[in-house]
Amino acid sequence: MPNSRATYFTPAEQQLLMELYEEVKPLICKKGNTSTIIKEREKAWQTIADRLNAVLIQVVQKCPINKKLPNSQTVRALYAQYLQKQIALADVKIQLKSRKLQETELDLGIKRRTLRKLDLEIQKLEREVSISVHAIPVACFYGQSINICTFALCIPASKQHVTVK
Repeated sequence: MPNSRATYFTPAEQQLLMELYEEVKPLICKKGNTSTIIKEREKAWQTIADRLNAVLIQVVQKCPINKKLPNSQTVRALYAQYLQKQIALADVKIQLKSRKLQETELDLGIKRRTLRKLDLEIQKLEREVSISVHAIPVACFYGQSINICTFALCIPASKQHVTVK
């Protein structure tokens, strides 16, 4: 009595299955039996099943009910179209990320120029406001006692006498 354990695949389905397997082979063949590795393997097999089912469902949906199912060449052609669409989608994602990177670079340049302008403005203000402070003793009267206090006299830098040696 023959075993009826598994469904037989057409050569096109077998080819598709092998291509999907090759993509996740490192995960499936990874050594070890930790729960993390087991989960990765299960996820890899589920990915294969999902992608295979998606392609086969597309084939079945495109085939009219009154016609027979498509042959392996049709499946291959549809899978090739699927892969081309995936490549086109990846190209669009790359272009989008490239644009975002360019915008980020422009923003960074603007912020650097703004920061440089602010630094220059701070330097300018520091030069304008550079002040020399001199302490002068002053007598302060509090009631009947006299205390000596210090009083700060501010002289702008432009009024100071500078000696150059």
